[in-house]
Amino acid sequence: MVAFVAIFLGILLGAHALLWQRLVASPRWGRPLRLLLTALFLGGGLSIPLAFVGRYLSPDARLWSHAAYVWLGFFFYLLVFLGPAELLRVVVARRARARRRSEAAKATGASPGGAVASTRHGEMDLSRRRALQRLLAGGVAGAAGAVTGFGLYEVARGVDVARRQVSLRDLPAAFEGFTIVQLTDVHIGAILKGPWLEAVVARVNALRPDLIVLTGDLVDGSVPQLERHVAPLAKLSAPRGVFCVSGNHEYYSGVEPWMAHFAYLGITPLRNAHMTLREGEAALTLAGIEDLHASRFPNGKAPDLDAALAGYNRTEGGPLILLAHQPKAIHAAARAGVDLQISGHTHGGQLVPFNWLVYLDQPYIDGLHRHKDTWIYVSRGTGFWGPPMRVGAPAEITHLTLTRA
Repeated sequence: MVAFVAIFLGILLGAHALLWQRLVASPRWGRPLRLLLTALFLGGGLSIPLAFVGRYLSPDARLWSHAAYVWLGFFFYLLVFLGPAELLRVVVARRARARRRSEAAKATGASPGGAVASTRHGEMDLSRRRALQRLLAGGVAGAAGAVTGFGLYEVARGVDVARRQVSLRDLPAAFEGFTIVQLTDVHIGAILKGPWLEAVVARVNALRPDLIVLTGDLVDGSVPQLERHVAPLAKLSAPRGVFCVSGNHEYYSGVEPWMAHFAYLGITPLRNAHMTLREGEAALTLAGIEDLHASRFPNGKAPDLDAALAGYNRTEGGPLILLAHQPKAIHAAARAGVDLQISGHTHGGQLVPFNWLVYLDQPYIDGLHRHKDTWIYVSRGTGFWGPPMRVGAPAEITHLTLTRA
């Protein structure tokens, strides 16, 4: 965590300096505007680490956190659009230099006044270069602002219900049409609070699922800070129960108190364990493992799929469903003969084009996929982390229906 914070702050500082240089200093805006933009960059840059720290010290600082994370999203898209703008600037500058050389050669060779003409051309080029820099800076800011606005709207409009059918081999007839609703990556904390979660819980219950699963990263903060905001989770209701597994953010926030509190709310934690659901002689088994980052924490309970499946056999336990916060658990799941893995963690990338970076760490980032003989469903997440924005990865409540293959 210390290494991550140090690297993150270094990148944040360097990126802010780059953006300030290209969007504020190089265009040489008038003094009042330059001072205003400099103050904006300085304040925005400082607000981000302060918000990261503040969300764990006092998650009630909602207005401050909201402003800081909106800036983070806007800042991210400034970087995204700066790339094409810089490429265009370089191309135009090279063409201008080539044209200048050609004109200077003709002017100096044609008359004694050629040097004066060349100087005038240089002054014109400087003026044009400054105009281009201002145009590009304005274009970058405008494009980043438009995408940021869209991302804020996507979050404000609410959460979609993503419906998928999954065909499982050997699914008993008694479990044909069995429905599972998944919530994941809710991130109750500095911005998302109890009233928002209350509305999500109402929507889940209205789907009337047979089973509800929570696949980690439900909270950002300690139990004393957030217990009143997660209270709506106690209203989740399904005939076959409500189960959860840990995510990396439960470990950041204190996993042991949170797992105990979820149990208090009527949610059954599956910590390297399984539970067999029965319908007469038919059976379906649900297993859960700890987050893959758990072993990095002092006294962390490392994920252990073998322990989770101890005592399970397919003949008596039926098809096997695994809850694992991170999609890359699929490699072990496939080797163990899991029929379906349900995961989250990725947020679907949350902000395009960040989704391409997620592929560096995870084999799948959203949707239903076949990995060897195992199905995996990766939710885009129900809430958000960091910027209160979603671009190209709408939030979802997942509704899975099991059918017989």
